[in-house]
This record gives sequence, structure tokens and C-alpha cells, in this order.
Amino acid sequence: MHSEKLRGDDFEIKKSGVRVNHNELFSDFDVRDRVALLTNDLCEGIGAANLVLAYVTAFYDRYRAQANKFNAYPEFFTILSSADCANYSMLDIWPEYKHIKNLDNSNSRLKAICDKAVNILIVPERPPHTIDYDSHVLDRVRNNIERCYVYSFDGKPRGATLSIGCSRAIIGGWIEDVFDTSMDKGSQAAKEKRTEWNHILGNDSNIYQSYREIEFDEVLELV
Repeated sequence: MHSEKLRGDDFEIKKSGVRVNHNELFSDFDVRDRVALLTNDLCEGIGAANLVLAYVTAFYDRYRAQANKFNAYPEFFTILSSADCANYSMLDIWPEYKHIKNLDNSNSRLKAICDKAVNILIVPERPPHTIDYDSHVLDRVRNNIERCYVYSFDGKPRGATLSIGCSRAIIGGWIEDVFDTSMDKGSQAAKEKRTEWNHILGNDSNIYQSYREIEFDEVLELV
């Protein structure tokens, strides 16, 4: 619950180029919403950190409106292509059972989305592909999903419609901790990704990331 200290005004948000406040963007969020971050690479999910934390803040805002004290974590999940992917607990996706690993094909990932009754899905940008999904699973997921976003590791997916910024001083350390979970496994690729990330940020005091909201049929090409 370390991210509980975040507040809506910690985020600088623009939708289609127009500044919006956090409460406005997440006005329809419910504490029962279930968010899943899908990642196919070691650390690429870091490109969705701002969006995940903005959703986490919406979750805690709902609890703060009800009580001064609470002990709760959102029903958020990571869907990981292998056991070597980073651990995203520092984005308040916790406890460990919410990290679903070794899902190395699209059908297994869609089944995990179905099993967790996910209704908000965040997927990485990559070349689209056509998959023959299990029709029963596909129908269930189609009925559940309400919103889908595309992200990229560099924070600049093509055709982005949403931009979220947050202070590096607040969330930068949590992101570094995510990198550490891959580097602890001795991954050279993780070290290279961290170098790339630091190059992307440069000396900026804020971390800005963009996203593209897409329809369900498009997300099926990216799962």
C-alpha cells in the first residue's frame, strides 16, 4: 500500500490534447474493477507504470472517501509471458498470486484474462497477429472487457490519445525497484533495458507516458 500516498493532483493528464483532472478521467472507476497489465518482455510493462498507478490512486480514492483507515489492495494483475519478466509489486500489484507467469501464447493469456474476470486491459504495442481463439473464452472476455489501452516501453505508442505525467521524485524509485527484480536474476537484457530507460528520461524531473485507447477487436491482435 506504499502508493496510497499518491493523490489525483500528483498526475498531469491530457486526453486528446486537453488537460483533464484525475477525478474526471476515472469518474466511472469502481473498487471492484479488475485491471490487467500484459507484458511479453522482461521490463516493458514499465511503459504502463503511470497508467497503472493512476488506476491504483483511483482505487484508494474510493476507499478514502469511505473511511480514514483501511487495508486493501486493488484486484490488479500482471499477465507475464515468462518467469523471467519483472515483478510489478512496487506498482501495488500484490500479493504474489496476482502475477500470472509463463503464459507464452495468446490463448493462454486470453484464458488468464478470462479467469481473472478482467474488465480493464493494458497491452503492449507490437505487430498485430491473427489468432484462432477458443470461442467460449473469447465470448466471456468480450462480455467483461470495458476498456483497453496500448502502451510502449518508451511511453510513445503510435496514435496516442492519453498522456499521464507524474513526478520522478515520487514514483521513480518504485520503477527502479521493478527493474531490480529482473536484474537480480542476472539478466543482461534487463540491464540494457534499464540503460535505455534512463536515456529516455534524461534529466527530466517528471515521467511522462502516453497510451492509446483501443476497441476490443484490436486488442485481440495484440494479446
